[in-house]
Amino acid sequence: MEEDRFISATANMDEDRQENAIRPDRLTDYIGQPVVREQMELFVT
Repeated sequence: MEEDRFISATANMDEDRQENAIRPDRLTDYIGQPVVREQMELFVT
């Protein structure tokens, strides 16, 4: 018997699009948490 699953180990295309839509493209797009942004800038450069 096959079960309907709510979660899956593989991502689907809709999930990828939604995740990319909410992620900032640049470090300057991150709002709030200035200390975290500063640390990320140091790590990336």
